[in-house]
Amino acid sequence: MIRITPEQLPSIKEFRKWKNWSKMKAHTTEKKDHIHRNHSVSLSGHEGSVSIMPSVDESMIAKETLIAHRQAAITQVEVIKRILTATQFRRLWMYCVDNLSVEEIAHIEGATPPAIYKSIRQSKKKILVYFEKRV
Repeated sequence: MIRITPEQLPSIKEFRKWKNWSKMKAHTTEKKDHIHRNHSVSLSGHEGSVSIMPSVDESMIAKETLIAHRQAAITQVEVIKRILTATQFRRLWMYCVDNLSVEEIAHIEGATPPAIYKSIRQSKKKILVYFEKRV
């Protein structure tokens, strides 16, 4: 770094011009450094909290497990669909899966809320009885 004093330049105006240029240059350099640091994450001191990517085997097992769970769920829904009437299944689906209230289902179906509640309650009983017999 070269240090320039006002005495080395022809005028104070010239000195201020170069001083401002120097400040601007330093500011630009510092700004570039901040951009890099602001968009970087240091891993030092965080070794324990850094998650490690699972191995290929673990990923495959997780995927196979997910597929098996989905298939089991599909099978259970098919069984439930077989043991309920179409109306009971539709109402139970809207209540449990679509998360609609009894009143909303009653409005959609053109029925009374007590009728919808009774239908859903009977559906749950049928399912419970069916699966208790299986155990």
